[in-house]
Amino acid sequence: MKKFYALFFIAFFAMNASAQFKVPENIQRCSTMEVIEMMRAYKGLPPFAQALNFPNEFTPLAQRVQETFVSDGDEILIPTVVHVIHDGIPQPMDINFPALGGLYEDNISEAQIFSQIDVLNEDFRRENADTTLTPNIFKGVAKGINIRFVMAQRDPDGNPTNGINRVLWPGLIHTGFIVNPEIELLIKPMTIWDPTKYLNQWSIRLEPILLGYAQFPEGSGLQGMPTGPQDPTTDGVVMNHVYFGRTPNIPAPYNLGRTATHEIGHMLGLRHSWGDGGCTVDDFCTDTPLQAEDSGGCPDVNTPSCEAGLPIQFQNYMDYTNDRCMNMFTSQQVIRMRTVLAISPRRMEWSTSDAIDRTVTSSKFTVGSVNKLTVYPNPTVEGQRIFTDMFVEKAGAAEIFVYDVFGKLQKKQVVELHFGTNRPELDLDGLAPGNYMVSIRSNNMSKSTLVVKN
Repeated sequence: MKKFYALFFIAFFAMNASAQFKVPENIQRCSTMEVIEMMRAYKGLPPFAQALNFPNEFTPLAQRVQETFVSDGDEILIPTVVHVIHDGIPQPMDINFPALGGLYEDNISEAQIFSQIDVLNEDFRRENADTTLTPNIFKGVAKGINIRFVMAQRDPDGNPTNGINRVLWPGLIHTGFIVNPEIELLIKPMTIWDPTKYLNQWSIRLEPILLGYAQFPEGSGLQGMPTGPQDPTTDGVVMNHVYFGRTPNIPAPYNLGRTATHEIGHMLGLRHSWGDGGCTVDDFCTDTPLQAEDSGGCPDVNTPSCEAGLPIQFQNYMDYTNDRCMNMFTSQQVIRMRTVLAISPRRMEWSTSDAIDRTVTSSKFTVGSVNKLTVYPNPTVEGQRIFTDMFVEKAGAAEIFVYDVFGKLQKKQVVELHFGTNRPELDLDGLAPGNYMVSIRSNNMSKSTLVVKN
């Protein structure tokens, strides 16, 4: 009976959708709030605003936890699974989606997936290369959180996995609306891995206007977060497959993987930095200036906020700016995220999940002085000797992969690394001129960079 009502609900949306598929001009950066309201209405629940912790309802447990995290705690490893939902029709033969020009394959590549994990680790740990773009006025509050996203090594049945779950789902209904109920009512509940053990991410062909959305935590006691239970069968992040990761085929200005950074921020208890309202609405972090609305594009650094003498903090990952203009979380945002990881159901259990081998992955494997992998000379040409440059904190074996712009593996080699600076040679001979993604992986950690061959 439940499935019947779900299908009826989907059919209702489909019948009211426009017959002609049109790409709207304005991108919807995030639909977290819209999805919440849709699902609450479907379940007969009151609007989201009536189910929140408000400023005078801050729970004592959350208060005690927050006071504990004046400085960041031990590293938390978060087992991650990426569910790749695809229709089984390879591009460019998929003529059902002409708005995408037959260019973007929804069965995304391993290279694209691993590049997204790289971005998450860099952004959340504040090891991203563009921290230098954080304005001086905000450098004192910019902070990373000591967590690491690790691709799952065991599936729910205990079998080995690389953390990628490819699911054939033909005939996905596209309603023309931003929110697609089929994803929430059928796809996610039928494909989710135990959310107490895995952070679930879904890569799926969304309406082109939408980049992604996420589900808030429950039981966190944080201001601005839900007070009641949240559906465990839909818990995770949904991403438009076109903007998943930062491989060369992803279109600007959302090509640096920061949509997932934004959405996982929601999963860890963060609100939009403008509070989803005007100057009187807060995101419950005092180190993010009040602002009247979301920021699009890349605003002027002197754009005034609602607080005298302070500009807007459009560099915050929880705003709506272009990927290249985002580069920071704040200290108060980190405290909120640590609080969720400590006391929120499902989130708090990730730290003890058996989905990864903690005896292996707990050893840090960092690349470069700021966790960056360097290739030189770059650009390069046929016959030229090419080297990688990295700093390794733990000796051991690693694999170097070379992918083309479509995510197809072109080269693979194994290298032995010693503690300190390493410069293993890279073989690109025989490859056609073009852009390539070079990725080094060890113990399920990875770092990637782009190299050009002329």
